[in-house]
Amino acid sequence: GTKVQVPVAPVPAAQDDEIATAPAQATGNTDTPTALDETHAAPGTTSAEVQVAEAAVVLARAGSPRRRRIWRFAAAACAAGCTVLAALVWSSASWQGRPWGDLWPVALMQGLTWNLPVSIHAHLTLTEQLLQLNQGGRTVLLPAINFAATAAAFAYLADDVRRAVRAEAGDPLCRGGVSTDARLRWFLVLGAGATVVWTVITSSLRLPSNLWGIAVGLAVTAIVLGLAQRLGSHRREMSGFTARDGAVICAAGLAAWFLQGLSPMGAALAAGLALGFTRLAALRLALLFELVSTLSVQLYFLRDDWSFSRTSAGPTTTQMLVVVLLAFAISYATVAWLFWYVRRRSFYPFVIYLLLLAGVVCAALTTGVISAT
Repeated sequence: GTKVQVPVAPVPAAQDDEIATAPAQATGNTDTPTALDETHAAPGTTSAEVQVAEAAVVLARAGSPRRRRIWRFAAAACAAGCTVLAALVWSSASWQGRPWGDLWPVALMQGLTWNLPVSIHAHLTLTEQLLQLNQGGRTVLLPAINFAATAAAFAYLADDVRRAVRAEAGDPLCRGGVSTDARLRWFLVLGAGATVVWTVITSSLRLPSNLWGIAVGLAVTAIVLGLAQRLGSHRREMSGFTARDGAVICAAGLAAWFLQGLSPMGAALAAGLALGFTRLAALRLALLFELVSTLSVQLYFLRDDWSFSRTSAGPTTTQMLVVVLLAFAISYATVAWLFWYVRRRSFYPFVIYLLLLAGVVCAALTTGVISAT
C-alpha cells in the first residue's frame, strides 16, 4: 500500500512555439506512445506525475531549442540560396532594366503582406494606384517574388514540413491511431491538390479586379476574423488536429481565392480559430495551407509565367537579385514577428486595420482620389 514516487527529470520551459503545445499533448491526447502512461506506470503513481513525465518525453523528442534554431537557420540558408538561383534563372540578359521605383515597392509590399492575414492583392493594387507604378514591373517580377516569399515561409516552417514528410502515411481519413505529423501530411497533400483543382475550375469565373470589390473583401475578412477570434474556444492544440479540420480550413482558404480582396491566409486562420484551435495552432495551420496552396498554383502557372517573362521587358539580373532577396528577408522577418506577436496578443489589431483600410479605400473612391479600375 506504499505509494511509489516516479522520478521525473525537470521539464525545461518551452521557449519556442514548436513545443508550446507539449504539455497539452501530454494530457491525454497524444498521438504516439510516450515512456509512461496510466497502464504502465508503477502502482500508486498519480495522474499528475504521469502527465509531467509524458510532458518531459514530448519535450525531449522535440529536441533542444539550440538544435531547432540550427535547423531553422540551415533551412533559411537553403531557401535563400534557392531564391537566388530562381532569380538568376528567371532573369534575362536581354532585359534592359526598369526604374527602381517600379520594383522595390512591389517587393516591400509583397514581403510585408504575404504571411499576414491581409489581402496581398489588395495591397499591391493600392500601392500601384497610389504610387502610379508601371504594372509591367509587377507582372514580370511577381512570379519570382512569390517564390521568394514562399521560400521564406518554408524556411520558418521547415521543421513542421520535415516531420510531416517523415511521418508514416497512415489512413488518409486519419482514422485510428494516426499521428499528428501524418495528419499534417495528408492536410498538405489535400491543400495542394484541392488548390490546383479549384484554380482550374474558377480561373474563368473569377471576378475582375475592382477596388470596390477589394474594399468589400477587406471588410469581410476583418469581420470573419474578428468573429472567429471572439467566438472560438482557443483550447485545441495541434495534437487534436483531424481530417475534418483540414477539410474545413482548406475550404475556407480556397473560397477566398474567388473574390479579390479576400485573404486566403486570413480565411484559413479564421477557420482554425472557429474550430477552437489556439492562436498559435491556427496560425501554423493557416501558414502551412498557404505554403502548399501557393506553391501548387505557382507550379501550375509556371509555363505561362515563363513564356510571358521571356517576351516582356524586365529588370536586370542585379535588380532581380536585389528585389527578390529583399522580399525574402522581409517575408521571413514578418513570419518570425507574427509568431512572436501571436504568443502574446490577439488578432484584433489586424481586424481594426482591415476595417480602417476598407473605409479609407471607400472614401478615396468616393472622392475620386483613386479610380475603381
